[in-house]
Amino acid sequence: MATSRSALTPYIFRRILANEPIVHRDCTRKLSSSCSTGAKRFPILSHQRTNHPRNAYPLLARQQRRHLFSFNLFHKAPTQVRDPDLDPGVEVMQHYAKMERLKSRLPPVEEVAEAWTSFFKYRKSKKKGVEDIHARLALQNLKYIVGQGRADGTLENVLGSQPLTNAIWVVRATGDKVTDAHVDLISFIRQLLPSSTALAFSVHVATLTKSGRPKEARDEILQFDQTQGIPEEIRQFTTEEIDDLPPAAEPLEVQATSRPTSHRLAPWLWVLRGFSKAGDEANLMETLTMMSPIFKPELSVAAAVLDFYATRNGAAYEPIQKWWRVFDDECASQNISKKQEAMVGRTVDNVLRWCVRNDKLDFGHSVVRDAMSNNPPKSVWDATFVWAAGLKKGVEEIGRMLSVMEQSNQSIADREAWRIPDSETINTLIDFAIQRNDPYLAERFINLGRDHSINPNSRTYVLQMEYRLRTDDIDGALTAYKNLQAQDSSTMDDIPVVNRLVAALCSSKRHDFDTIMNVVADMSDRRAGFEPLTVSKLAVLHLSRGEIDDVLDLLNTHAVHYSSTGRSLVRETLINFCTDVVGTNTNQAWGTYGILTTTFEEMTRPQRTEIMLSFFARKRSDMAVNVFNHMRAHTREDTIPTIDTYISTFKSIAELKESEPLEIVHNQLKLDYNINHSTKLYNILIVAYTACGGPRTALSFWDDIVASREGPTYESIHIALRACEHAPFGDYKAQEIWRRLERTNIDLDQSLWSSYLAAIVGNGEIDVAFKIFEEAVDSGKLKPDAFLLASMFSASRNPFKQQDVESRIQASYPEIWKEIEDRVGIQHVQTEIQGQVVNSVMREAKIDRSVSL
Repeated sequence: MATSRSALTPYIFRRILANEPIVHRDCTRKLSSSCSTGAKRFPILSHQRTNHPRNAYPLLARQQRRHLFSFNLFHKAPTQVRDPDLDPGVEVMQHYAKMERLKSRLPPVEEVAEAWTSFFKYRKSKKKGVEDIHARLALQNLKYIVGQGRADGTLENVLGSQPLTNAIWVVRATGDKVTDAHVDLISFIRQLLPSSTALAFSVHVATLTKSGRPKEARDEILQFDQTQGIPEEIRQFTTEEIDDLPPAAEPLEVQATSRPTSHRLAPWLWVLRGFSKAGDEANLMETLTMMSPIFKPELSVAAAVLDFYATRNGAAYEPIQKWWRVFDDECASQNISKKQEAMVGRTVDNVLRWCVRNDKLDFGHSVVRDAMSNNPPKSVWDATFVWAAGLKKGVEEIGRMLSVMEQSNQSIADREAWRIPDSETINTLIDFAIQRNDPYLAERFINLGRDHSINPNSRTYVLQMEYRLRTDDIDGALTAYKNLQAQDSSTMDDIPVVNRLVAALCSSKRHDFDTIMNVVADMSDRRAGFEPLTVSKLAVLHLSRGEIDDVLDLLNTHAVHYSSTGRSLVRETLINFCTDVVGTNTNQAWGTYGILTTTFEEMTRPQRTEIMLSFFARKRSDMAVNVFNHMRAHTREDTIPTIDTYISTFKSIAELKESEPLEIVHNQLKLDYNINHSTKLYNILIVAYTACGGPRTALSFWDDIVASREGPTYESIHIALRACEHAPFGDYKAQEIWRRLERTNIDLDQSLWSSYLAAIVGNGEIDVAFKIFEEAVDSGKLKPDAFLLASMFSASRNPFKQQDVESRIQASYPEIWKEIEDRVGIQHVQTEIQGQVVNSVMREAKIDRSVSL
């Protein structure tokens, strides 16, 4: 025996040091029992990261096996879950944020500054933007760096101007996905720069407009122009040119164009775009008025105004007509550059589509004549083809128009200036068919291209996948995807539609797992980004197959890079899977909860409460209490339990009638100094202890209610009398409560009389109960009714006593008894007599005696 113990001791210590469970092959309660239906253990879910990733998730049932010579020679090594794919510096910044929240000792400012610098340097090198989560995190860390640096006089040493410039470029690279968090970050950075640079000014204005705050952007331009003047390098670019600058370039290094600077005021155009996107016509016109003394209307301005009116149904005809004249005059008076061709074509297309939608065909024909009169660029030709399709011209007629376009090149000597229909022309027509929700027309346009020797390119197959997915033709979309794989897809333009394909495959019941994984593997090989919806669908697919490690790998690779909106989508999907009591088994739900607590630390209190209640609904109070304990141990104030959380927990425990979880949660309540006890909380404690076999303990909370400043409510009285009904000698307590109520002149209605008399009957004092009842009836305090008498009948705890109650009601109130008898049902009751459990059959009137909590 001593030898066995000495051999076992090192094993135990190794398991303890490794934070691993101690199990033995002869153990009758294996680790898997924590997830079995009948187990009442309380499995602990660790929040701490260990050196053994698989052991950080003790939720998975593992079968204990003994291998030859205790070596696992013939099985694969366990899969190692990869760590979260965090960018450089993020972990340090997150650590600072946590220490600040805990009001603990903060890390050295030099360490935080180095992490902040490395994060934005990496993001700039990858030409990647920044999500709102990381923008808020970066701002929080930057304020700490600046505050400490200024206090110590070391700000210049720990953080120079180059990291700030890198951060500005990263914010600019975010594109249209900017939020208020990005605005706050760029605003704070501008305050730190010695003088507000052209780059900081331009990105600040663009960020304000893209985040839906164009009015603030306009005020910023006016203020900046009055104090410093719009930087010359900003005046030299249109919005398209600024947007096209690579993140590695500096604005001062870009050569200015030959256009007059007064005509190229990009910040104003950003503001116009912002008001256009918001549909704010009044501020759009006001901005044009402000701009008029500075420069005359030009091509970009006219295009912005036309885009505003032409993209809105029911827009006034006069302003579109007016600004079309301005736009057309500008096109005729200058040579359209390559950069401007796309803008011109887009504007013409928007105007023509507005004409079709609003039945302004005469004006549309005049627009076509104007646009085609001055040797138009190819983008305008493409817009006229869409116009013809909008007029329901046949595909054959559009084909003849393509031939006319080709023949028009004969008058152009410079072959490089020829307008030749290409894949982009066909793609424009396909896109129109998609907007018309006409997949048949889209297929005909593809065939039209082939008839003119225009082979589909990657964009064509992307559009083909798009409209096939819209019609739930997943097999057709897969075929288009296979054709797409043969194309050059280095631009990653196809990634959004491939993500939708994966999501559709996951939702489909007709496609096998291997088909889905083939597409996923191709995306992974290309290092493509997985969208939140795709990750959500894949996570549920893996969870349904019990592949927890694959879910963790998926989330650690992609979810850490999502914005708050993207993470919310994935989180909600996993929560819905976890709380699906019917469709998700308990093991899967518990494993999903482990993933949620590990990957989504920001999970809110209502979401955690929902998960907890779902485990109560599964009759797994042990798991539910663990969820509650995790909330209780959390460091964020918006996550720790509130009084409503306690009330929901006690209510669920009362429904299950389990005393062990009640004791655990009540002990937590006793230690929770954040909770101010209220009558509502005491009420639910009385209900819970009464349901779990502790009515005498429950009645102690009635004394607390009476002694409290808030005092009892009518619900409190009902609940206390219910406890008296089940408590030994509860009739004495009930009579004490009733005498107190009579002294306070409270209105004692029929429902209170029902609860009081039921409490007397519940303790077997039938004679006393009916004596009180008859005296109350004689004095006019009470009127016999079915609910009151049925309450007395159902409160009987003994078949013989119940028979006595029944005979008395039948003798005195036969008509009421007939009404009660129609509602009487059978109830099986277990009672303990002299230490032995006795099963008995009781009858119960089906009446609603519930009390609203």
